[in-house]
Amino acid sequence: ARRTLSSLNKFNGGSFIFRTGINASNQRHNQTASIRRTISEKEVETYAQLSGDINPIHLQGPRSIVHGTFLLGLVSNVIGTKLPGAGAVVSSLNCKFIRPCEVNSEIKVTVSCPSVRKLTTMTFQIEKSENSEVIAEGEAKVIVKT
Repeated sequence: ARRTLSSLNKFNGGSFIFRTGINASNQRHNQTASIRRTISEKEVETYAQLSGDINPIHLQGPRSIVHGTFLLGLVSNVIGTKLPGAGAVVSSLNCKFIRPCEVNSEIKVTVSCPSVRKLTTMTFQIEKSENSEVIAEGEAKVIVKT
């Protein structure tokens, strides 16, 4: 199967990365993609302001809990930039939050895809990197460019 070069994507601080994309015409089977990320207290405060969700559990300094929707945005990040990549559209998400995610914890977001089709069901898992405790898991329905 061939890999296609997608658009040039601006990434943190002005550096650039190239993305490769998978589409329905160059299907791959049983793939996974993941990112690791530490979410800072400052990012949670900024997200609270942007979203309007100023629930005190998100604004307790170093004891703050990361917004669930912030975590789901990271799932979308993996889907839109790694698997299947550029042009993918998340049409629905179904998620179970198992335990809270504290700020300054390194997490791993993994998306798995049995096969890529025009409408693809993918599974995802968010876990703490240090001990592999599952924070959230679910599935996403994704429309893949053709």
